[in-house]
Amino acid sequence: MKLFGTASWGVLASALLSGAAHAQTAAPQSNTSEVEAVIVTANKRAENLQKVPLSVVAATGDALRERGITNLQDLRQIDPSLNFRMSISPQSSAFAVRGVGTSTYSAGLEQSVSTLIDGVILNDASAAAILADIDRVEVLRGPQGMLFGKNASAGVISITTKDPKIGVFEGETHLSFGENNERVLQGIVNVPINDDLAARLVVTHNHLDPWFHYPVFNKDVGGIDINGVRAKLRWQPSDKFNAVLSFDANYSGEYCCNNVTRYVPAANSPTGVANAQYGIVASPNNFSAAADNLPEGNGRVAGGALNLEYKLPGGYTLTAITGYRQTNRRAFYDADYATFSNVDRNGGATKNANFSQELRITSPVYERFDYVAGLYYFNSRVRSLSTQEGSFHTPPFGSATTPPNLRVLYSGSNDATVTSDHAAVFGQGRLRVTDTLTLTAGARYTRDDLSLQYLVYPTNPTGALYRPTTPFYVGYDGPYPSNVPCITKAQALAANAPATENCFPAYREKTDADNLSWRVSVQNQFTPDIMVYGTVARGYKGPGFSALGLSAPLLRAGNNPQQVRPEIPTTYEVGVKASLFDRRLVINADVFQTDYKDFQQQVFSATPAGFVTLAKNAGDVSVKGLEVNATVRPVPELTISAGTTVLDAHYGDFAGVPCYVYLTNPATGTTARQAGCDPASNSINASGNRLAGAPEVQVNLSSAYDRPNMFGAYSGHIRLNYVWQSDVFYNPNGDPLQRQEPFGLLGGEVGIGADDDRWRLTLYATNILNKHWAAAISAAPNQAINPGGTVHYFGPQAFRHVGVRLDARF
Repeated sequence: MKLFGTASWGVLASALLSGAAHAQTAAPQSNTSEVEAVIVTANKRAENLQKVPLSVVAATGDALRERGITNLQDLRQIDPSLNFRMSISPQSSAFAVRGVGTSTYSAGLEQSVSTLIDGVILNDASAAAILADIDRVEVLRGPQGMLFGKNASAGVISITTKDPKIGVFEGETHLSFGENNERVLQGIVNVPINDDLAARLVVTHNHLDPWFHYPVFNKDVGGIDINGVRAKLRWQPSDKFNAVLSFDANYSGEYCCNNVTRYVPAANSPTGVANAQYGIVASPNNFSAAADNLPEGNGRVAGGALNLEYKLPGGYTLTAITGYRQTNRRAFYDADYATFSNVDRNGGATKNANFSQELRITSPVYERFDYVAGLYYFNSRVRSLSTQEGSFHTPPFGSATTPPNLRVLYSGSNDATVTSDHAAVFGQGRLRVTDTLTLTAGARYTRDDLSLQYLVYPTNPTGALYRPTTPFYVGYDGPYPSNVPCITKAQALAANAPATENCFPAYREKTDADNLSWRVSVQNQFTPDIMVYGTVARGYKGPGFSALGLSAPLLRAGNNPQQVRPEIPTTYEVGVKASLFDRRLVINADVFQTDYKDFQQQVFSATPAGFVTLAKNAGDVSVKGLEVNATVRPVPELTISAGTTVLDAHYGDFAGVPCYVYLTNPATGTTARQAGCDPASNSINASGNRLAGAPEVQVNLSSAYDRPNMFGAYSGHIRLNYVWQSDVFYNPNGDPLQRQEPFGLLGGEVGIGADDDRWRLTLYATNILNKHWAAAISAAPNQAINPGGTVHYFGPQAFRHVGVRLDARF
């Protein structure tokens, strides 16, 4: 097998020959042509990026702002190995690094890429929805479980916000106004309280009008409206002690976003008839749905942290980070995308609360040996309620003339709570064997204990919709209806829950795991400006449950929520970091191979009651790749940058993946299974298929020209950026209808401002070519309604934005 499969070497070569790779900081305003040094904390201490034996990309907050990066999906601009996979629910949206990430609807499974804000790990990456007043963002590629532990088997996204400045009064405003009523408003103020105390306040507002259209109501749906606040208090009574207390919260008042039909092969199918009724043409450019129920939802995120740092005698530093985060989300949408009630209400509510505590000691940087060691504890409780409501029609299917007595109404819900305790001890040491050769080694021992309580409310075909009446349904974390496996029908009726079942099945399960993850690196500083390194690491992602989508009949049949085994990656990486031509060119490159054992993957799985969404262990996954990042600054005013990631990512033995179907006769709606499908299980072994959601090639290109007195007494800037990725398959079964074709996104801006940067006015444009690309494509949820068809999801980056931005400082 070729190392990079069918990857486009031509694209890679053009990126390298264009001059360099990705800009990791904003172009510094100076009269020199040196590329500015980047400081990162990938080893839990501040170090020059060029001295760290890991594949890391970092960007300053100024660089993010100048690129107009205010949300997680735009971070792909800073690293070609990074994607943020948006989904129809925030909890199933997730980062992917080197093509690897876990996007799942299940409350019982964590993500493979760990997201941190100021050192506190988030269970829900979307909790960092607004990027404002950022000091830096670091992307640590590959398994990082040794130092970061919690759900870091594919990488780490570390976001550091700015701390208050002692003795300084200052403020900033950043205002953007664009097409589709786009508004990004940020206000920042730093206030000195006394000689050793200061506060910093950040207020944000992000708004974008909806971009999906529901013609049944003549209404647009699915916009963005997020308001947030962050407050920090810093106390520094001496140069030996520093304490930062922080609080942040944001509220999203809009449901974002929804799927719409992409492919409807049979015009006479119920979906085809409904679309034709409202003039909807299913295609890769479709933004409309003939749904007869409006989506709705909201989200509340809040958290706090206390970061204490004390310098001990002898140059040691003791750090304690205490964090608490809570997320409440609810989202419901019409899942049949049609003008009849099949699944008119699908979704649920999720409450996620977690507490974390880290205590570590960092030694001074000795001449020969230094180290970092610590303890870590994490506790989380995630409760998720999923529900569906609709009706089954008899022929004529979907007709408004169907007599009410022939419409069978139904409703079903499941309620899952996953409690997790995670404890770890870790340490890493660095030995300078010679003046140029350094050996780094570390290990982490982890203990995970998880429990699941799963309750299924029965399907109700009685003619009256049953909706759970527990307080949690309306946003309050109330008690379960019962703590016994079943409650009687009399109890159900007393709880206003009519049902044909004799009891409400409940299920409880526990799992645990112990793990030793480790990393060994060797690096040689051949010259002061060229370093070569090699790293071998074993990562870890804890066990979980596939706690979603099961029904009462499944539980009685013994199909309990299955355990998902830990995900164990082993990675091998060799790289070079070089600063050449008096630091006018900084270039970093690496090759790697990561083998995942028991990779955790979400699939639609066959059960006695039909297909449901489950998380499973996908056997082995192999990811090989090449990464190149650099920055070149030929003259002080100009910075040219680019980055390239080339991947060969495939499944090993992965049985039980449902087959895709395709239409064979549009007139009759006849379908057939894909070649090689096992008719007994309606599944295939996906061995050899490309990893779902992983492009083979991604490229970033950008240039920035900054010149004082460009416009008389005023400075000016011109910036261009371009990101491109090859095609991706969104399903492990390789369904060609769930393939996103290659696409590129072009952006740019031109601005004028004061030479001292007190103000700057910028005209910007993103996705200038208005390329519509799908963040997700899946088979139509009900193949009886849309046989062989698909639906897709668009994020806000899937269409053009033109606007103006004002930045001001005081």
